[in-house]
Amino acid sequence: MKDFKLWLGLAALFLAGVGVGAFGTWIVAEQSIMERVAQDRPPFHKAVMRKLTRELDLDEPQRQRIGRIVCQAQEEMRTLRERTRPESAQILKRSFDAMRTELSPDQQKKLEGIRNRLEERRGRKRHGGHRGDAPCD
Repeated sequence: MKDFKLWLGLAALFLAGVGVGAFGTWIVAEQSIMERVAQDRPPFHKAVMRKLTRELDLDEPQRQRIGRIVCQAQEEMRTLRERTRPESAQILKRSFDAMRTELSPDQQKKLEGIRNRLEERRGRKRHGGHRGDAPCD
């Protein structure tokens, strides 16, 4: 019975490490990908309108009406991001705090560096906006 508990404990520890590692990797990878995409992304409204005009063969009156709808959607998405930003920040904080308890002091320092870079990027986006969120023309 002792051996069984030992193996069960080791398996649980291993799975916890895998879970924390996978989650940490996912956060870092997602931020990296989003940053790269945002760097080369044209303004949302223009990109969407170009695609819709080309694929739907919109005439000028349709383009104007659809453009207003796209602008409204863009503004609603911006409002949603602003409204959910505090909750997102809390989720990230809890996640980093949980990861920290599983790491050695050296790993904790590295994790803190990752967290600082993430916060720096989030701060830049918060003050500068998303590049694709330029106001509608």
